[in-house]
Amino acid sequence: MDALQVSWGVIWPTAIIAKPALELATCNAPRQLSTMADQNSIKPDARQLVEGLPDSATWDDLAYEVYVRQAIELGLGDADAGRTIPHDEAMARIRSRIRRAS
Repeated sequence: MDALQVSWGVIWPTAIIAKPALELATCNAPRQLSTMADQNSIKPDARQLVEGLPDSATWDDLAYEVYVRQAIELGLGDADAGRTIPHDEAMARIRSRIRRAS
């Protein structure tokens, strides 16, 4: 299994993913995110997300962080379940869609 594979879920343009989230999603280190299945409450994780925001953060910033977190958890679940494709195949699919759209 390659370090970079694409989940059957959302395809993320790497330019819009926050660097810590991207590093967590693509690293080979043990999983650091706890999931809803791992605990009874999301409060500790929600607090951690809020504490990690700058003082100037907006509600939109918080909503984005929650969205990214959920997408990463879904992608990690897909990877754990074997629902991945090699990077080269993912890029070929993207190129094919771009050609069809233009």
